[in-house]
Amino acid sequence: MDNIYFSPTNGRLLLSNTYQLMRSGSQAFGVASVQQVNITLSDTSLSGTTSLTGFTDLSRMVVFESHSVTNTTPSIMYNAYHQLDAYVSAINEVTISRGATVAGISITATLFVVQFSSGTSVYKGTYSMNTSTLIHDVSIGSDILTGNTFSKHHISSTSVSRINDDGDPNDRTVSVIFLNSTTLRFQRTNSSKGSVSGHWFVVSHPELEVTHGTFSTTGDVAFGITAIDTSNTFLLASDYSTIQNYNGEALWALWTDGLFIRTDSTYEGTGEVVFYQLIKHTGLVVQQPRWATSLTTNDASITISSVDLSRTIAIDTLRSEYCQQDGYAETTLHRKFFRKTLDNNVTTSMSVTDRNGTSSVNVPWNIIQFPLIS
Repeated sequence: MDNIYFSPTNGRLLLSNTYQLMRSGSQAFGVASVQQVNITLSDTSLSGTTSLTGFTDLSRMVVFESHSVTNTTPSIMYNAYHQLDAYVSAINEVTISRGATVAGISITATLFVVQFSSGTSVYKGTYSMNTSTLIHDVSIGSDILTGNTFSKHHISSTSVSRINDDGDPNDRTVSVIFLNSTTLRFQRTNSSKGSVSGHWFVVSHPELEVTHGTFSTTGDVAFGITAIDTSNTFLLASDYSTIQNYNGEALWALWTDGLFIRTDSTYEGTGEVVFYQLIKHTGLVVQQPRWATSLTTNDASITISSVDLSRTIAIDTLRSEYCQQDGYAETTLHRKFFRKTLDNNVTTSMSVTDRNGTSSVNVPWNIIQFPLIS
């Protein structure tokens, strides 16, 4: 059963007419608190938790997550061992979980827990898709305006099929879109290898300007968009694979000069449908660093413009996973999971622990400083 949670605005559900009232009010968009924490799962651990401090309202708390994987057996690239769900389990606790474990594969996750301001509406819940489910619709719990709203979801899987079996990875790449103003739709193209589930959240405020769109790719694509201001706009995307091909994991997304969303698969045979959200607010300060390297080191530190750590996060544009293609054999196809952190107010880092193979990578991520509002 899907669990739906929502945060009230002035004691009422945030209906469309409420947006009109809020536009003339003083309840601005922003965050009340941000905390960065790490959790490590050993190769025998399905879940882990860590403590939080300084938060005051569970209903407005959400989690952004990225992770790196330590894999002592590179030929074992099974999805259930690598994918993570993440959620706030209590006002002072955050949890990550996965669907299966195997010897030699451990995970370290960096989590940015965010409590949005009292004027921001946050809706949260869970979804679950069994081995016969390709499309799953979930009620948001209210009637929202999609032009002021964005969504984010996490994925845990039970599939432990081999990397080059048919149906992997398109049984576990799950997209999410607003089907309409009251419904989220989760979608994948294959379900035979396992079930997927996870937590989702929706953030809505009349000051947000959110553009939703989609495009298909069979390799490297520069998809033209209406020009955006990259200094106060960030990109979130989700996707599903359209073919039974393990190279479907090889994808990242970023905006380029405010005119294109760029994807790169590193292998031209990949088939993906990408759903993107461009989230704009005049109070945001956005930076998008990229790590372009031959992957001869496990970590990259990049200098950024100074940020306030109490209201800033470092997150994926699409997901933690990037694939480098060294050939077709499973022992030479090496998925990389990149964990994004803020080391201090002027440095961000990306870490990868499974560094097999020699191909280069080109991985972007978001640095987002929110307005700080209680």
